[in-house]
Amino acid sequence: MTAQATVPTTAMLQGQFTEPAGTILHNPVTGAALTPISGNTYDLTKLPGWTSTAAQAGQLIASLGYPAPNITSSSIVPSNNYAFSETRIENMNEESLRIDHKLSEKDSLYGSWNYFRDPAFEPSNSLCSSYVLPKFGCFTNQYSTLANVVYDRIFKPTLLNEVRFGFDRLVQPRVQQDDTVIGSTYPGLPGGPYFTQSGYANNLGLPNTVVTGYSTIGGATNLPQDRWDDHYQLTDVLTWTRGPHTLKFGGDFLLVKSTNVITSSGRGAFNVNDANLKSVNGSVSGYTGDSMADLLLGLAYTSSIGTSAPTVYLNYQSSDLFVQDDWKFNQYLTLNLGLRWELDAPVYSPHNTVSNFDISAQQFIAAGPTTFQHLYDYDYNNFAPRVGFAWQPYKKESTVVKGSAGTFYTSPLLYNQFLSNGTQYPFRYVPTYTASKGNDISFGNPFPGGKPPCTTLIPTTQPGQTAPALDCLAVLSPLGIAPHYATPYIQEWSLGIERELTPSLVLETTYFGSKGTRLPISVNQNQVNIANFPAGPAPVQANRPFAGYSTVSLQNTITNSSYQSLQTSLKQTYSHGASFLLAYTFGKSIDAAPGVGSGSNSTPGVQNVYNLAAERGLSDFNVAHRVVFSPVAELPFGSNKPFFNHGFPAAVAGGWQLASIFSWQTGRPLTVSDAATNNSGSFGAIDRPNLIGDPNSKADSQTGLPTHTVKEWFNVHAFALAPAFKAATSTSPAQQGQFGNAGRNIVTGPAFTELDLTLSRSFPITERLHGQFRAESFNLLNHPNFFNPLTQGTQFGSAAFGSITQANSNREFQFGLRLAF
Repeated sequence: MTAQATVPTTAMLQGQFTEPAGTILHNPVTGAALTPISGNTYDLTKLPGWTSTAAQAGQLIASLGYPAPNITSSSIVPSNNYAFSETRIENMNEESLRIDHKLSEKDSLYGSWNYFRDPAFEPSNSLCSSYVLPKFGCFTNQYSTLANVVYDRIFKPTLLNEVRFGFDRLVQPRVQQDDTVIGSTYPGLPGGPYFTQSGYANNLGLPNTVVTGYSTIGGATNLPQDRWDDHYQLTDVLTWTRGPHTLKFGGDFLLVKSTNVITSSGRGAFNVNDANLKSVNGSVSGYTGDSMADLLLGLAYTSSIGTSAPTVYLNYQSSDLFVQDDWKFNQYLTLNLGLRWELDAPVYSPHNTVSNFDISAQQFIAAGPTTFQHLYDYDYNNFAPRVGFAWQPYKKESTVVKGSAGTFYTSPLLYNQFLSNGTQYPFRYVPTYTASKGNDISFGNPFPGGKPPCTTLIPTTQPGQTAPALDCLAVLSPLGIAPHYATPYIQEWSLGIERELTPSLVLETTYFGSKGTRLPISVNQNQVNIANFPAGPAPVQANRPFAGYSTVSLQNTITNSSYQSLQTSLKQTYSHGASFLLAYTFGKSIDAAPGVGSGSNSTPGVQNVYNLAAERGLSDFNVAHRVVFSPVAELPFGSNKPFFNHGFPAAVAGGWQLASIFSWQTGRPLTVSDAATNNSGSFGAIDRPNLIGDPNSKADSQTGLPTHTVKEWFNVHAFALAPAFKAATSTSPAQQGQFGNAGRNIVTGPAFTELDLTLSRSFPITERLHGQFRAESFNLLNHPNFFNPLTQGTQFGSAAFGSITQANSNREFQFGLRLAF
């Protein structure tokens, strides 16, 4: 795993900061401008606060978390000055068993069992958050059990029945790397310990610390964790052949049980963002002018802590019924007709370990006999018709016209979609404290107490109305599931022509389209509608719709998607020792959100919840063009071949086969956001800049230098900061904050090119024992396949804006020997 990261210099960790021209550092206590010791270099150690408890706590976190730079940078502000390289380690063992038993001429039974263990160290992976500094990967394991039993009954030659029972279990523990490599070396935050659940293992390491402009340190906020997922499935299919019809009737029943022990900021989490500190404090104290200086002096913009990690139990079950008819209308036309009815029972907790936030009542409601069982209502109207056909218009197999259309419903994702309902109040208390004018977040007192969180309501002066208790803290971020949360579905359709050019060469061209409906999205309901807010000072917490809370998320199924594509392939079946498949896809996918729990890093979220239509754009996974070429050829050596066809040379050189896969595709899109997350004053936390040029131009619009480089992938000067709220002065009128007009996913990332090659040889050892040797290469040409710009690379205002810091694997070789008997 290789990547570039941004870390502070050794001089910075020692308090010596050299700033760009025009940047002035301030005393965060008094707000007074500091005097440089030379040029524009400041010595923070001269401040009385440098030795404070808060500062020492921040300095310790920085010293344990950041390695020294190993790349020389000419930039005054650090940017991509550390080359990260660690090896991913994986060891997998698998066992499998299958038993077939014929009970009678009409009855047969078979079963299979598979089990594998897959421990791994992930230096940087989405499972552990994609951090790119040493000490902050994770150790993960996967224990998978899969078993099934199938019973077939032949009632008569035209009437068959199959009953299938399946079970699978996934056990997946994950532990942050700094639990061991830092461990007890870090004593914890001042005033702690804050995590109070006794007997909870593997919770050592640094607090998760995000400093604007720098790579993240500290293990992921959701580690350590453990997960058990069980699936029980029963399927019964009756097949009846009657004349030209092959009918299938059946049912499919599924029970899914998910048990999770998952940490929520169990070691603490901090966000240090100087721009946000300046925004909330104005021209007074509370910030230094440099985010890293803020950390070293013990200041943060937000802090959060989870004091316990109780077990979360989630279940759902589905009952599906279906009928299908494969109708051979005549020799040249076959119709496929089907209908499914699917009922996914709403997600529930068998032990009532979830809560839902009631938006109208502004309070948490825990599951229970007197409140609710399911997180949302039943959706009974899930009918899924399907139709397909295959037609030979010239009454020859050489030309076939094929088409299909159908509706497909999706099942809920217990872990990615609904886990947060079990990790919120009242089952666990994970407050997020945000700095405000006169109320700093200090590492010396990281989680200010004294007042309870806002969780309940009190009567107001207006009869029948309630509001959050006034003497409480707006530190919780509730999640609510809309009562009428529906089952998402996708409608697909296709029409294609398959033409046989030669007996072994077939050309196929297909139009394929789809439309997603009632797709899930999570929307922040606690965002200030700045269009209705007067110009002048920026909104404050009291101006938010739910003033007693931080982010208030409502998950609902209100978005849709569209995909259109042309898919063409040329297939050569085995002929004269060779075969190949050449495929090309031209497509476009559009939606309004990446989806709940998608794990996408291309789109951070919704900018303006009062204008969801503005979020419609290219899907995070959109690829406009894709080409794949995969030939397989026998080498012309050995018996019955043109060369080395007898004797010892034939024995050595014969039986070799060469196969390759060449893949090329255009880049996926990404979204540019502001480094200052509340520039608009809306409290949406996902502001975007204004678009003033072409971000995908081949040259920087200001410098003229070429783009599409690692240092500047896109035109960074195509953006400008949108206006922020400002009070009137003697020389300028009051100003209203605005959202940026840059759209979602308007920047195209790097293309992907890879050539994989395999050389293999099969050979007999005995009459019943055969071997195969394989030498495989991946990315044989060692072509650099870059990731999209990530984190600071997509944040306008960051020193690393526009840069690429990670790439896919370089050239790899793999050798294998297989024995078959």
